[in-house]
Amino acid sequence: MKNRHHSRASIMAVAAMLLAVPATAAPTCQTANGETIRCGISGAMPVGWRLPAEYRNLPGQDQNASEIFKWLQAICAVGVLFAIMAAMPDFDSTNPGEWDSEEEDSL
Repeated sequence: MKNRHHSRASIMAVAAMLLAVPATAAPTCQTANGETIRCGISGAMPVGWRLPAEYRNLPGQDQNASEIFKWLQAICAVGVLFAIMAAMPDFDSTNPGEWDSEEEDSL
């Protein structure tokens, strides 16, 4: 009796997995420049709208702005590295034994 119950349960589980409908993702929209964006927020075009082919891959101010933004990011990253190095303590010890002991150890 138990075997029949387990076999029915496993058949039902397999049938449920086979009949299950996979989830679909929410639609995405594009901006007037052709960038992908979430629908329903400011700057989003209607669902299904696509940038016409003749306007794609045209050099514009957005590419120049993104290039400038990348340079600014690189300059800021280098500035952060220099700031971290400036915040490090001074390493002006000349005697070899000074690195192994703490200042309070000599008391």
